[in-house]
Amino acid sequence: MAEIKQISKEDVEALLLLNEGHFADLKGKAITPAKFTKAVSAFANAGGGEIYVGIEELEGVDGKERTWDGFDDPEAANAFFQVVHELDPLSKNFSMQFLQADGAKGLVLHVTVSKTQNITAASDGRIYIRSNASSLPVKDDALERLRYDKGIQTYEDELLGLDSVEITNSETIIEFLIETIPTGEPEDWLTKQFVLQQKNQQ
Repeated sequence: MAEIKQISKEDVEALLLLNEGHFADLKGKAITPAKFTKAVSAFANAGGGEIYVGIEELEGVDGKERTWDGFDDPEAANAFFQVVHELDPLSKNFSMQFLQADGAKGLVLHVTVSKTQNITAASDGRIYIRSNASSLPVKDDALERLRYDKGIQTYEDELLGLDSVEITNSETIIEFLIETIPTGEPEDWLTKQFVLQQKNQQ
């Protein structure tokens, strides 16, 4: 069972005034677990962040007003724990606790999302990233940039559509082999070093 942390009235007021942005998000407890995972995915794929579930934002006379309206008991939030577990079965990238305070209604679920080494998809299978106070789906080009940012893909791994002769007969390669491996044949050596994907077909 997740820890239940007692916080002060001042902490409650600070959370109700929290600015949502690149590292923080507030959600009402009525949010579906599937929609909740979009925020989890977005933070994990960016710099990490904090999500508080159980803080409602309503339209008031003076604009938007927030109220603390948490879960009646820990079991009421089980679906959120389940979807986070499905995203991270070993619980290496997420931590979850409940916040409660005297005079505040119910338990607010506080989820800390770490920046992950891998790309994290939401339960809908799509990949999101945090941009200001929004969780935005990642398109094809942005997904490739995200792979580079995470170190999953590097420019050194990228294949170039060059004829192998352009590489094997290059002055740089020939000079290197003469100085380092005089008996080496450029095409054989480059293939063994995985610089060339395959030899030219005759």
